[in-house]
Amino acid sequence: MSLGPSLSRRLMIATFTVLLLSYSVITLLNHNVVSKEVEEIYDAELKQYAYLVSEVVKHAPLSLLDSLNQVPKEHNQEDYTDKIIFQILNQRGKIIGGSQFAPTTPLIDKFTPLRQGYYNIEFEHGLWRGYMLPIAPHYWLITAEHHKVRSEIINNLTHNLLFSLLLGFPLILLFVFVIFQAGFSPLKRITRLISRKDPYDLKPILRHDTPKEIQPFINEINQLMQRIQNAIHEEKSFTSDAAHELRTPLAALKIQIDLLQSCINSPEHLAQITAIQNTVKRTLHLADQMLNLYKAQPELQREAFKPLQLQHILTQSINTLYPLISYKKIDLEVEGAEQYDRVLGNEVGLLQVFVNLLHNAVQYTPNGGQIHIKLQSQEKHIYCCIEDSGDGVPDDKKPQIFKRFYRQEHHRQRADGCGLGLTIVAKILLAHQVDIEVLDSDLGGLKICLLFEKLST
Repeated sequence: MSLGPSLSRRLMIATFTVLLLSYSVITLLNHNVVSKEVEEIYDAELKQYAYLVSEVVKHAPLSLLDSLNQVPKEHNQEDYTDKIIFQILNQRGKIIGGSQFAPTTPLIDKFTPLRQGYYNIEFEHGLWRGYMLPIAPHYWLITAEHHKVRSEIINNLTHNLLFSLLLGFPLILLFVFVIFQAGFSPLKRITRLISRKDPYDLKPILRHDTPKEIQPFINEINQLMQRIQNAIHEEKSFTSDAAHELRTPLAALKIQIDLLQSCINSPEHLAQITAIQNTVKRTLHLADQMLNLYKAQPELQREAFKPLQLQHILTQSINTLYPLISYKKIDLEVEGAEQYDRVLGNEVGLLQVFVNLLHNAVQYTPNGGQIHIKLQSQEKHIYCCIEDSGDGVPDDKKPQIFKRFYRQEHHRQRADGCGLGLTIVAKILLAHQVDIEVLDSDLGGLKICLLFEKLST
């Protein structure tokens, strides 16, 4: 099943995009605000400088004005890009004086009307910002500053702010990531809680720290599990009830057939009665197995868990089937019967497991064959294997032997067995959390190995 995009990744990408856009807007707005503020400050400085120079010029002797006109012919053209310069003009726009690094050409051309106020001046050295002020009849003072000075300050301020924002950007992303992880932690806890649930554990998920945004999702899961639990309960009840209903009339029918058989002397009729008797016997066995399958449910098995010795249960199962083993003259070898380590389990259930496994081995082992049982205690586990010298099972069929009503084709004609024995084994072992491994035996048949968790002393 293909998975959709990660929710946390999508949120991180969306947050990153929003932050990036926000940074861009903040930088643009900051650039505009800084530009306006710098322009106002430098305009005020120009105006203040103009009035200051005008006061000096008004009280200066004429010789001082002549000296101001002695502007050096050679100077670094970039020197006046970072200073305020001034020029004194007559009514016709001719320079009669100025600061040391002021251009020798009037900043205001002769076609521009002279008036008090600010000017944006296109000059040979670029764009200038100037302020003109009358200082005497027919005389004007203009203070000016190259616009590059303002642009550099505005750009420097903007770049410094942008650098600070970008420097903090990874830190903000880290904080956002940590916040997202903390925000998703309840969902991760719920996921871990669900993943640890047993397949047969359909109890509601109850957590008091569940955020209200996730609670509707949890409620829906709980309602779904409740519906599944009800459906499973109905199925189990039907299986149990059907098995009970079948078993009672079948047992009565068997008794009647046995009585009828004792009253008939005709060989032909006896053969028919025997066939009917075998059919009833097989159907009765099926009903018993259906009841055993119901009892093999994990929740029923766990209700009677207690410390047990596998050696004792294994001995009981061998004693139960010993008449059949002896009848078929099977060579039964038991290794490790002296092991007395204990496991936690249901005694009736585990006895059913070993009886079914051993019965299968006896059933499919030919007369005079071999069955080998090995019980081995390891550090944390108990290892039990049952292998026989029967026909075995092909590799592609091994995974299917625990399915309901599965039987190999060449075994279907046998009167005994209904295909539920190993299904019951699998369900009981699932309740005990026992690992099952199906292998080929060195004896030529099937080898089934069980790995129990040892009960710590």
